[in-house]
Amino acid sequence: MKELTQKDIKQLKERYKNLYSIKSVNFSIWDEIARYCRIEKRFVEDRRHETAGYQLDSGLADPSTLLAINSSANNLYGILIGDGDFFNLTISEELKEVAGIDEDVIDEYLKRIAKKVMREINKPEANFKQAVLEHLKDQQTFGTSGIGTFVSNDYLAGRSNSIFEFLPFGVDNITIDEGRNGRIDTIFVDYNWRINKIIKSFCCEDGILNKEKFDKLPDKVKSSYKDKPNDRYDIQLAIVQNDFFQQGVEGKIGCRYIGVWYLKDESDYILDIEYYQDNPINIVRVDKVRGELYGRADGTKILSF
Repeated sequence: MKELTQKDIKQLKERYKNLYSIKSVNFSIWDEIARYCRIEKRFVEDRRHETAGYQLDSGLADPSTLLAINSSANNLYGILIGDGDFFNLTISEELKEVAGIDEDVIDEYLKRIAKKVMREINKPEANFKQAVLEHLKDQQTFGTSGIGTFVSNDYLAGRSNSIFEFLPFGVDNITIDEGRNGRIDTIFVDYNWRINKIIKSFCCEDGILNKEKFDKLPDKVKSSYKDKPNDRYDIQLAIVQNDFFQQGVEGKIGCRYIGVWYLKDESDYILDIEYYQDNPINIVRVDKVRGELYGRADGTKILSF
């Protein structure tokens, strides 16, 4: 399987620029929606350093809509998730016949497995509730959002007993593209991380700095880690289809998607490459208009007229 190079990263960046220009057409309407519904997600300027109080005092046009969105999201969460026991596992009739196992035994086993999975999902460290609430709010306001399901890096490093990590994604931090079937097959996720988090995420193993990985970093990144630990860098995760994918094959070739982490600066440095059996971020578009990439919500449609 071909290894990715800096040339591949340049091509990914060019694709991102093209998709971002398409996305930017929506910024003015999304910003107007944010003034009424999600003030912390305005698109006019970089608002990362503003306090929540300043955002509310300076930008919120009408608090009633914001309160309605929050209340509606909480109600929908209650309807969808309830007390946290929202799914079960079953086995097909055909498989029951092939397995030749008592049906009561199978059902009892699947109930135990389902409860175990639910315990993992509902652990506070998994962030499931917060991710779902954020998704529900964005669905009602911007019409495009999703939830990412990942194996927790802290769990793999032995720092947490929570297997899952659920993360919310919306128009403020993703740029998307779709394939011929209309399904989203490309997602660019933007992050702005402190250098300590970058080193911990990509250059440490079991909490110990991997000198070989660290030495390969661009000089300015290494210098920041040593002298300016609070420096921040823009990085990007590009989730794209695996061109070498083969159905039913194990290993990297058997993964339908790959995730490429890289620095967004001029170095094009590849931080890490991940392989996924399926797209780990499930994006939902409320009302998809033919020819458009992003969905529309009721707020979007109202403000368009």
